[in-house]
Amino acid sequence: MQKNTDAVLRYIKEVILFFILLLMISCQDDLDNSEEKKSLSLQSNYEIVDGTIKFESKQKLKSILSSYQKDVEIQNDFNDEIITIQNKGFKPLTPVFDQDDTKELEAFILAKKVRKQKLNSAYGKNIKVFVDEEFDIEDDLIQDPSFAALLNEEREIIIGDSLYKYTTDGLYYCLEKDRQKLNNHLKGFSSSSKKII
Repeated sequence: MQKNTDAVLRYIKEVILFFILLLMISCQDDLDNSEEKKSLSLQSNYEIVDGTIKFESKQKLKSILSSYQKDVEIQNDFNDEIITIQNKGFKPLTPVFDQDDTKELEAFILAKKVRKQKLNSAYGKNIKVFVDEEFDIEDDLIQDPSFAALLNEEREIIIGDSLYKYTTDGLYYCLEKDRQKLNNHLKGFSSSSKKII
């Protein structure tokens, strides 16, 4: 009788150990799957509203940008998606070009020079932009190329219900629906603080 009880207890211990091991393996799979979910791609995680990319949350944007930093395949997918939405009319602050897109690159640099001259005029600066002046593709203010590709030419992005606008004077934000009020405020701010350089 004692032998049967010992055998039953040993069997129960083995079954319990088996289930603990199975549970640990299952938890490891869940951990691996959650890591994959944290690594979001750009596709289907945004929408374009009035020429501005909109993200549902800061967490999604952070995850996309951190994924971009980690994986070359994700970088390629990101760049392909930016090119796709550029072809649909989105104008990012820093576009993504294929290697053989020299005409598009030249057109972008020319448009950037014109935009810079307009900004200088709007802020009352008497600085001429010369045709032969060197211009980089990168923005003078936003140095992260992945983030700059998500901002529109006006350095704007929408996250949740807020519009964020980067300027040389700092970051401004408002509710998405109050975009025009913010732009009017910034125009009034720039016209009241004109400087002659």
